[in-house]
Amino acid sequence: MLVTFENGRPTLNMTTIDHRVRVAAEKRERMRARLIESALRVFAQHGLEAAAIDLIVVEAGVSRGTLYNYYKTQDELIRDVLQTVATEVLTALDHSLADTSDPARRVARAIKTVLVVVGANPVLAQFVRRIGITSVMDDGVAGELLARDLSEGQDQGKFTFERIDAALAMVSGAVHGAIGANGRGVALDVAFAEAMTRQILLGLGVNARSASALARQPMSAAPLQLGIGGLTLTAPRTVRSPRR
Repeated sequence: MLVTFENGRPTLNMTTIDHRVRVAAEKRERMRARLIESALRVFAQHGLEAAAIDLIVVEAGVSRGTLYNYYKTQDELIRDVLQTVATEVLTALDHSLADTSDPARRVARAIKTVLVVVGANPVLAQFVRRIGITSVMDDGVAGELLARDLSEGQDQGKFTFERIDAALAMVSGAVHGAIGANGRGVALDVAFAEAMTRQILLGLGVNARSASALARQPMSAAPLQLGIGGLTLTAPRTVRSPRR
């Protein structure tokens, strides 16, 4: 009961209220996850531009009103999908980098892997080009992980940039520019990803020889397993740098 009586006076039952608030929050989060997973499946099947709200609500088995209770516009939904995917991708990638404690190696492998994975998954590239990478970097795990590795690398003398915020802006801007170039026909293959990684490392103050060696290190051959509806993002079979 919400109201009980003590000494003849009505008293709110806070335990019951807290339980109902918690259940409502859990229900809302489950619905949000359902909408995101449904949107991802629709985007993967039809492409970002062709995917209409009607297709998403049918896939999710909900009404348009329910969807609009969570997202006022399609771009708002797309932004949440991108943020969720980015968090999953970066978390999975961070786990795949657990075999090295060298922050420069981690940054180099992360940049190279992200570019190749995005290049092999056109819908993901469409997300980034549509919404931009800034929201991912400013409002999620991506910015936190990159800031951590950049800061550690600076402390260890691996990087020689002056300001962490400037370094973050440079890296995110370069990655976004590469994904934008992909939309104009540039293939995000291993060779291109390696060249971009080397250029970014040079910008972080890594010497040319070390930057080349770090950019050439192989990526993980395993696909990134995501916790979003059992989805998997893959990279091409060739994960090592081409011989020169």
